[in-house]
Formats: sequence, structure tokens, C-alpha cells
Amino acid sequence: MTGTTVLPRGFKSLQKWLQVEKSRFSASPILLLESTPHHQASNPHVAKACQHVKFLLSQQLGFRVVQGRPAGAYPTSEDVIKQLEMAARVGAGTVVAVGSGTAMDLAKTLATSVDEILMIPATYGGVLASSTPHALLLDAKEETLVLPHNDNSWNGSEQQQSASCPRTIGLLEPNLMETGNFHDAALATISLLLDAAYRKVLPEETLPKYVDKLLSHDGPDDEYLLYALIKAGQDTSFGLESQDRSIPIALLASLLPTSFADQSTLTFLAGLAPSMHSLTGADAVDPSKLQSAPKLIVANETVADLMALVRTNQSLWRCRDATSRAFLTVLNEHVLLQ
Repeated sequence: MTGTTVLPRGFKSLQKWLQVEKSRFSASPILLLESTPHHQASNPHVAKACQHVKFLLSQQLGFRVVQGRPAGAYPTSEDVIKQLEMAARVGAGTVVAVGSGTAMDLAKTLATSVDEILMIPATYGGVLASSTPHALLLDAKEETLVLPHNDNSWNGSEQQQSASCPRTIGLLEPNLMETGNFHDAALATISLLLDAAYRKVLPEETLPKYVDKLLSHDGPDDEYLLYALIKAGQDTSFGLESQDRSIPIALLASLLPTSFADQSTLTFLAGLAPSMHSLTGADAVDPSKLQSAPKLIVANETVADLMALVRTNQSLWRCRDATSRAFLTVLNEHVLLQ
């Protein structure tokens, strides 16, 4: 992904950067995309981050701010249309997204309509979403996650998915971030890095360093996790070019909204870590370190049913995908059927 800058961590760093760039950001209104009210009500860290950013932009720096937000847990084509219309109506030059991954994904769909995107994640899932090259929308009709240009109810273009304007990621300090799910976030990162090694994007010999650091017995290293998440997100493939789609991303898009609707994005990805290790065959990684991964349990479905959902999703994406054998290795290894 090109054109992405990661600021030094901390709210003061973000504030300083915005002050330096004040003349550029004050030239036109800012469209501020926040997490949903429900998410803010259930997560005080997300609510606090949204309040701090809103106060910084409108009160401390005096920017003209127009607020928007997604309607639900996943952005939809209706959300995109609404925010595109709002951005055009007010002449927004910059989109600022703050909070969860939903806000980050919604911001990325506006990439060809604004001059710049600033993403300020307040969850580990938000950090991952801020770093992946493309956004995902919920196709309510098919009950699956798709790329914006593949959504049946929106006439978006594939260009809408590209990183066509500069992106900046502002990382917040722990008191403004939800950090309670460190373990799942660490294992989710490892799942994606194992996939990158499987696709020969990441040298296999670098994996032990990540695994040892992320699952260290000395305690969590929150800052290391943030940058590892960004690395993993940037290395994911959405199957639109020469690389096959990342298997964890394909399974997430195909299965999470329905078969595993009670799981969070990070918990689902974390649950794939042992099976991604089996697929990769990474001898340098001790598999016993991954056995604490959450179990993925699905009722009233077979592996064949899940595989059919993956292929339906692939047809909607119109993308390159791994072989069925690779997917079946992952599904048979770790998904528990009831």
C-alpha cells in the first residue's frame, strides 16, 4: 500500500502534526467519521477517543468539522452513498476516521473523493483495518463481506478501492485505546503473518521473532503489537492483482457475518493461527505456542457448507484465490463442527 504515513504514537504527536499541517487541513471542511453510538456506549475507550479527537479538531484547532458515522457493525453501500453525498455537499477535503475498524473501512471507501484520509484507531481491530489496502462492506442480500465495487446495490468502481489519496495513521496511547483483547490481537497478527509467509511475501525465517515477541512470557508489549498489526495488514492480499487473496481474509469475509457472527474480527482471525501454521508448515515456529488460540465452533454446517460460502464470496469479489485444498486444510484442522 503506497502513500501511507504512520505517525509517532500518542495524542500529543497527533496534535503536533495537525498543528504543523493546519493551513492544509483548514482549507476545506473535515468529514469526521466516528464509531457507532452503540459501540461508543459499550466501549469507554472508543467513546473517549472520539471525544478527544472531536474536541481537538473543532475546538483546539478550529477546523470546520462535519460528522458522520456508519449505521451498524459493518459499513454498507448505504453508508458509503450517504457519506459520499455529505462530503460532496460540504466540499470536504479530508476524512478523519476515529474508533473501530468500521469507521476505518468506511473512510477508505471515500479515497477517490477527498484529498486525504487520517485514521485514528481506538481498537486493535481498528489498527488492522487502518493498515489493510482495501475496505470491506456488508452485502446484506448475500450476508457476506465484499469489496465496495462488488456490492450489488452500489455502483462503485474498483478505483474506489485504491489508495488513491494519501493516508495517515495516528496511533493513540493505551488510555485512549481498547487494549483488553491483546492475546486475540497477537494471535490474529500471527495468523496474517503466517499467511504472508505462505504466499512468499514474508520470509519464513522472520516468523519466530514475531511469535516470540507477541506471545512473550514477560508480558504484553502493546506498542510492538500495534506495529506488527500494521505490518500484517499491509501484507494482506485482496486477490485483485498477482497475489492470491489472503486465506484469513477470505475466510473472514465469507464466514464471519453468518457462521461465526458471535465472534469478533480479531477472535476469528486468532482462531485460525494453529491451522495457518499447519498450512504454512513453518518449522521455525513452535506450534505449541499457538495452542491457546480460541476455538472456532460452528453448528449445523459441514466443512463443505463453509467451503461453498468461500467460493460464493470469491465469485462476488471476482478475485484470485488459493486452492480449495489449502482452504480445506485450514477448515479441517481447526474449525470444530457441532
